[in-house]
Amino acid sequence: MHDNGEEGIDVKYDDNAQAKIHDNVVTGKPAPNIYVDGSSHVQIYNNVSTGTKNNTKAGIMLAVEECSSSRKTDDVQVYNNVLANNAAAGLDFWIESSGTISNIHAVNNTFYGNKKGAVGFDADSFGGQNILRNNVYAEGAVSHPSFASDHNLTGDPGFVNPQAGDFHLSDGSRPIDAGSATDAPAFDLENHPRPAGGAGYDIGAYER
Repeated sequence: MHDNGEEGIDVKYDDNAQAKIHDNVVTGKPAPNIYVDGSSHVQIYNNVSTGTKNNTKAGIMLAVEECSSSRKTDDVQVYNNVLANNAAAGLDFWIESSGTISNIHAVNNTFYGNKKGAVGFDADSFGGQNILRNNVYAEGAVSHPSFASDHNLTGDPGFVNPQAGDFHLSDGSRPIDAGSATDAPAFDLENHPRPAGGAGYDIGAYER
């Protein structure tokens, strides 16, 4: 999906969405490429989300707008995604006026070249258990008091060719076998099994 007028993929206003957004390439939107608003029980995985055009719009945005009757976004899993070269953050959290974002697990994602950092926190009300784990933050460190954070890697880990959009890990890259098995998906962005060929789980969207 590319270059149309607004969001690429939406899940909105559903407290029991049971939605899976996966295996998409979404690029060049003026709004978030993938957008979850006022919805719960959503999995976002194995996507490549790049090149948003508006400097307030992330590759993936989890939000609560005023139109949401429940004013909550809950139980969203974000894993095995490449989020690169977006005009804002790779992944962003946003609440329009009031509401709660809760139980967010962002695991084994690769962030690169996003203009406002890997993860943006434009929200101040988080609940439940929120996790950042096994992510590559090429833009710099990420932390937030409402999120447990471990086994993430900051800086260039040794991608094959990031300028050409190839975020596979080179031989000897730091993320290889450096991840945690806790909450790690059983497969990577290309549906290869995790772990594979080594002593442990790799960090980022791709398993070496």
